Amino acid sequence: MNKIFQVLLMVCVIAGINGCASKPTLYHWGSYEDMLYKMYVKPSKATPLIQIGLITKDIHKANAKQYKVAPGIYAHLGMLYAQIGDAPAAISALKMEKKLFPESTVMIDGLISRAFPGVSLDVEEFDENELISAVSDGQDLEVKNEVE
Repeated sequence: MNKIFQVLLMVCVIAGINGCASKPTLYHWGSYEDMLYKMYVKPSKATPLIQIGLITKDIHKANAKQYKVAPGIYAHLGMLYAQIGDAPAAISALKMEKKLFPESTVMIDGLISRAFPGVSLDVEEFDENELISAVSDGQDLEVKNEVE
């Protein structure tokens, strides 16, 4: 009886440890959720420039670790670039979202056609190097490392 109790206890402990182990997520979210919270609760702590800096930093981290950037992050980045008046970077980020997540095509095409009439919606004409240079330019922004 004592042996059975020990085996059951060992099985429960192992199951508990496995249940507590964190599983890797499908996408890299970085500081995105905290940043969104700050954007709504304390907008002065998450201005468009701060958000661009945080998102580009998260994208660089994800690429360095070969993680997938989460859906919606490039779209959010595109909208931020549009807010500060950088149309080429905005269009590039929106097209990157569309390329990585084809299910977003209708929404992204609608955003681009309303915000930037006359711009080609074709992803085949999209040059990823445009976005890479735009995101790299974002590194020069004066940005806080963490969302407070």
